[in-house]
Amino acid sequence: MYDQYERIVILGGPRCGKTTLANKLNRLTFHTDDFKFPHLQESGAAVVQWFARPGPWVIEGVVAILALQEWMRMYEVAPCDCVLAMWTPVVKLTPDQIRMFNLLRKYWSGLPLDLNERGVVVKQVRWRK
Repeated sequence: MYDQYERIVILGGPRCGKTTLANKLNRLTFHTDDFKFPHLQESGAAVVQWFARPGPWVIEGVVAILALQEWMRMYEVAPCDCVLAMWTPVVKLTPDQIRMFNLLRKYWSGLPLDLNERGVVVKQVRWRK
């Protein structure tokens, strides 16, 4: 399905199917949810180093947005080949998840254009069973 891309980032809101999609791609996968820093920004900064690894790989999770922002501030080269953005929850969100969802949408707002300018393909996708 996405075999033409070496380095894929799957990002989006909570409970949108990011991990499930990453697992279906059968690649080395780095899960940003493994980071347990008290602030999202700290987790994003920790993930930045993953973009420098050779592919094929998938990086997925809510913190991926912040890691992409950090990479874009630090480097001129593209952080990945393709970004799959998932913004449709597959289950009802808790109030905390809704707050996180809204915050992540705000962070995402200008990022697609910046990524496209560096040659990164950005696709909006929905989880389908």
